[in-house]
Parts: sequence; C-alpha cells; structure tokens
Amino acid sequence: MWCLPANSGLHLATSLQPGLTRSNNAPSPGPLKPSAVRFLLCGTTCKSTQHSRSAQRAVSSRKGAGKVQETLQRVPGNPYQSLQSADKTWHQLCNTDPRQASARTVVTEHKTPLPQTADLTSTQDVVVLGGTLGIFLATALLLRGKSVTVVERNALLGRDQEWNISKADMQVFVEVGVLTAAEVEEVLVTEFNPVRIAIGDTEIMTQDVLNCGVHPKPLLEIVKQRFLAAGGTLLEGAAFQEARVHSDGVEISVAVRARGEQRAGGAGGAGAQLQVSAAADGADMVTKMRCKLMVDAMGAFSPIAAQSRKGAKPDSVVLMVGSCAEGLPPCTHADLLYSVTPIDRERQLQLFWEVFPARDGQTTYMFAYTDPTPGRLSLEDMFAEYLRLLPEYRSCENLDGVSMKRAFFGFVPNWEDSPLKACTSRLVHIGDASGNRSALSFAGFGAIARHLRRLTNGLEGALDAGVFSKQALQLLQPHSPAISITAAMQQSMGTRAGQSFKDIDDQIINKYIGASFAEMKVMGEEVYKPFMQDYMQANSLLRIVGTQLIKSPGLLVGMTNFMQSPKAGALFATSFSGILWYDLMFKVCKYVDPLPRRLLKSRPKMLWRWDRMCEAFEYGSANDIKQ
Repeated sequence: MWCLPANSGLHLATSLQPGLTRSNNAPSPGPLKPSAVRFLLCGTTCKSTQHSRSAQRAVSSRKGAGKVQETLQRVPGNPYQSLQSADKTWHQLCNTDPRQASARTVVTEHKTPLPQTADLTSTQDVVVLGGTLGIFLATALLLRGKSVTVVERNALLGRDQEWNISKADMQVFVEVGVLTAAEVEEVLVTEFNPVRIAIGDTEIMTQDVLNCGVHPKPLLEIVKQRFLAAGGTLLEGAAFQEARVHSDGVEISVAVRARGEQRAGGAGGAGAQLQVSAAADGADMVTKMRCKLMVDAMGAFSPIAAQSRKGAKPDSVVLMVGSCAEGLPPCTHADLLYSVTPIDRERQLQLFWEVFPARDGQTTYMFAYTDPTPGRLSLEDMFAEYLRLLPEYRSCENLDGVSMKRAFFGFVPNWEDSPLKACTSRLVHIGDASGNRSALSFAGFGAIARHLRRLTNGLEGALDAGVFSKQALQLLQPHSPAISITAAMQQSMGTRAGQSFKDIDDQIINKYIGASFAEMKVMGEEVYKPFMQDYMQANSLLRIVGTQLIKSPGLLVGMTNFMQSPKAGALFATSFSGILWYDLMFKVCKYVDPLPRRLLKSRPKMLWRWDRMCEAFEYGSANDIKQ
C-alpha cells in the first residue's frame, strides 16, 4: 500500500533522467512557460512576517538549489537539466485554470466503413499504443491467436531501477504465458523481508508484501522477444498521431522516425500490413494501420485519454523525489510507509518515506499527496528537502561517502472520475491511461499485473463475440468502489489548497493513520495485509470504521475539521456503501453463475456481458486478492 516501486512503470508527467523517460506515445509537449517558484503561506500570517519569511525561504531555496545541482551533476547522466524540465511541466500544470480545460482532438468517429485502400487490405485484431506496459497484454493476446501490433514512441527498453512487487503477483505472467517460471526467477533480482509500516507511534512488521525487485530491462527484453517470435508486429520510435474510428474498424496514423531500424515485423509470422507515406530525408514517415480494437496504454497523459477526459486537470497528485544510492546504512527491513514528522505548515505538505534494498544500492523515496494549484513546492526544492532529511531518516550523520546511482523526481496525477470512460467505440484504456488504480499508490507495473488476466480474457472475448460498442467495452473498465474510496482516503493523508492550518494539530495525519493501523494490528494480519496491498475489502472496512467510531470519535472529528472537504466525506460514504453492495453482489453472482452460463451458452455477447459484470463486482469489492 502506498508503495511507489511496487506499482512502478513510473508513467510520470515529466521528463526524467535517462532510463526514466515517459513510457508512452504522447506527443512531446510544446514550449513551456517558466513559472516562479512560490510557497503557500498560512492565511493568518501577518504581511510583515510573510515578507520576512519569504526572504528567508528565498535564501534557503537558493542554497538548497545549489546543493541539488551539485549533487545531481555527480549522478551518471547528470539529470539536473531533466529536473528543471520536470519543474517547468509541474508549474505549468499548477498554473493551469481548470475552467479553461480543453484537449486536442486526436480520435474522430465516422459512420462509414473503412475506405478501400490498395495498400491496406488487412486488419489487425488489436493495436496497442504504448509498449512499456502494453507489451504484456499484447503478448498475452497474441498467444491466444489474435493478431497484434504494438506502437512505442521510444525504443522498447526497461529502466535500470527495479519494479517492486510481491512474488505471488508475478504468477499471473506465467498463467497467461507471457513468462515461464524460470524466467520469473531470472528477472527477480532482489528479495527481502520483513517490510514495515511506521506512522507516529504505530509500527507493523509483516512478510512478503511488495518484497521482490524486478529488473525491467531483462523482463521487457524477454517479453519483447516472445512477442516477436509469436508473430507480433512492433513499431519502435513511432509516435501516435491520430485515429479514425469507422463502423467496421479503426485506422491509426503514427509518425515513425526515419533514422535507424524502427520497425520490426514478427519473426514468427507476416506481421501487420502497413502503409508508409514517402518522406523527405531525415523527416518522419507517416505510417497507417488498421485494427478492430485500439488499446491505449500511453500513460496518464495520453492524448487519447486527455480527449476522453476533455482535458480535465488532475484532482490531485503524488509529488515524489528519491534516489538509488550506495553508502547508506544497511536495510534491516523495507519501509512501505514511514512518517513521524509533522505537517510542514510553511510548505503545507505531509511528507512520507519509503526504503527498499536494490541490487546496486538502496532506494529511498520521499513523497506527498497534494493538489496541482499555484504556489505548490517545486520539485527542485522538494529534492533539496529530501537531501536535508535523508540522513535523519536513514540514521546517518551526513551524506558524505554516499554515492547516488540514480535520481527520481516527478508527479503522478489522479482523477476522481476513474476508471476513465472512453470517448468512442473500439477503444479501451488500460493502466495509467484508464486511471484504474489506487490513488494511494503509483500505478504502472503492479496495476497491470493485477488486471492482466481480466483484461486478456475480456478483450479475447470481445473480439470473438464482436463486441465493439463504447457502452459494452466500458464493462472492461467499470466503476470500482474499491478504487474510488482510495481517492477519499488520499485526502486524509494530504493537503489541499484553501485549507486553514490555524488551531490544527500538525500531527493530525500521523495520529489518524497511526491509530487506524494500530487497530488493524490488533485485528490481525488478515485485516492489515490487504490494506498494505491496496485491497479495500468490505469486512475489514466495517471492522475498522466501526472501531474508530467507538474508540476514536474525537480523532475522526479532528480529521474532518482538518480536511474541510464535504466532497471527500460524500465520496468516502458512497464508496464505502458501494463496496458493501459489490461484495454482496459478487457472492450472489458466484452462487448463481452456473445457471446463466448454461442459459447464455448460445448467446456469446450476452455471456460476455455477464462475465464482465461478475468481474466488476469481484474487483470492485477487492475480492480478487490472492491470499
């Protein structure tokens, strides 16, 4: 729960250091306007004090920025320029007026059939846009006999930093044929226990939760070669441009970089039939392809997802910095969530920490939940704070002798209206593009692992039954109370614009979360372990909420006063009741399933809808957890 590397893929909205670039096919953003770095101040501070503190912060910020630049320039690849670029993107988002939301139209609908073209006579079953995480679903579908093309903006390469996951969760890749058991062992490069949550005075130690590190480079290379050997078509260096949805299929245009070997047809088959337009030397080539279904795996800032969201600004973000380094004191355990420091009133952030052993050092993250509003802390200043606090967190005198191998910085956006509803037929959003993930975690690899079996079965069934309408395909990404409740929980762990910190206990977040986990600890592993893995289940929630109402009503009142958000309260209430309802319906569907399965045997479209409805109740109540 709340674990960045566990759900990585790191589809961050920023350009990160080499090896941590965007893993989507979204066109590069245009020129960004620099924004001043500002801090939000408590509204009760007097004007003269504000000026004094502003001057102090300006001096501190300059010193911190110098330290950050000096540190990052010693990191391989010198990611300091990437940090500055990331900050421009972050401040541009913060200063965007949500009332002026808009998005470029990249997908259009047409009632006519696909036009007859001599160069395009064949149609693929599926085109997956975004290869870093899309390759897993693409390979699973290919191995079930579907024709699949993957389009990736960059080279399909994994990053150096591990993706953390529970070992049991890796078995889904074996079940769908993407990996063998031996290959799973090959790509698992670290394994560690115990893992800890420590908030305030509460500490919980457990085993086998997000305790394995997967090396993305060999993982993606293995899956990529299996995809090609099975007859898949891979376009690397190809950026999505537009899609035209017709009554009988989709025509997709991508811009393929002219230099280098960018296109690779499947080694085990003919691959996709492509139409390539002539281009001048050095210019991009426009390539077209056709498919029955288009899968958007281009990340949270996918241009197709932006169109489906109508350009809506994220409701919240996870602001994150960190590094992988050698020379820190050795880990005796991993931290999934750690916090003892109070709310930083000046910056209006509650900081959390994580630490994980890595194959070449130790990975630490510092992060905070907040909203993208004007005046939010810059990534560079947050990295400076990370460098200042890291010795205290890791119990060392200073960072002398610490060698930083990789640096991380960025932000993960969240929208409360998730999973995302597609803007057209023959389109399915997956991964970060869909928003079908916990708002408490960082999406990516863990979310793909959780939903891979369900998405593979659902898309295979949709192709076999000819289910392509927008309304029907939405059943693959249905409303999930278990997801929406995490958006409400996130507000209890973060800060929002407009909050007043006057007369608020600055340890209120640590006290509330700590008290919650203290009660879970008494209830036992069957209650707290699913929470650590982002599975919000009915029985556990009933016990936790009931205990809080009886034992800690004052703390609940204090947290409610701090949040100052009736919307969050309403969201929690509706999601909580939704989980109870979905849990009941899951049990009913499981009991009666043999009957509709017999009755609908000759009606594949109806049977497909029944299966998707049962899955919606299962996943929406977090009953998909594998104990």
